[in-house]
Amino acid sequence: MGTLFVIGRPLKIETLQAAMERLAARGEEIHVIFVDAGVGTAGDEKLMRQMGFAESLSCLSADAEIAEGVERMDYLGWVRLIEGCERVVSWT
Repeated sequence: MGTLFVIGRPLKIETLQAAMERLAARGEEIHVIFVDAGVGTAGDEKLMRQMGFAESLSCLSADAEIAEGVERMDYLGWVRLIEGCERVVSWT
């Protein structure tokens, strides 16, 4: 199913996003979930549009403000996403 990026802090540098884009350009399926301190990033409309290469954008928070295209996810959904991906990269 691809690579899951778990973002647990604000995404303020372009290094990780560039790495995700390179993988996507090579045909890799990219999934992103924002957790803990990273959930605020899920509300950044401009950044979420830039991450349009991702197969899925998710946020593990019931009350965070999220941008269009970002799916709210519970812990069970997160576990299923982890199980379905071949690789997991944690950015915390």
